[in-house]
Amino acid sequence: MVLETDQTSYRAAQYVRMSTEHQQYSTNNQADKIAEYAQRRNIEIVRTYADEGTAVPCSLRQAGFCLFVQL
Repeated sequence: MVLETDQTSYRAAQYVRMSTEHQQYSTNNQADKIAEYAQRRNIEIVRTYADEGTAVPCSLRQAGFCLFVQL
């Protein structure tokens, strides 16, 4: 979700998650790549929503996503 603040800079929230224990990239790796992308495009990441656990029931696993989409 990107919120425009003026013609050249933006504020955004990011959502990162781990879906399985065997996933190659951690949420930190994902956040790093998002930060690189955001910096190139003058986007300030103002909040991070994360779902890192895989050993929880599916209904609880994506709590971070639920918070993210309620913005």
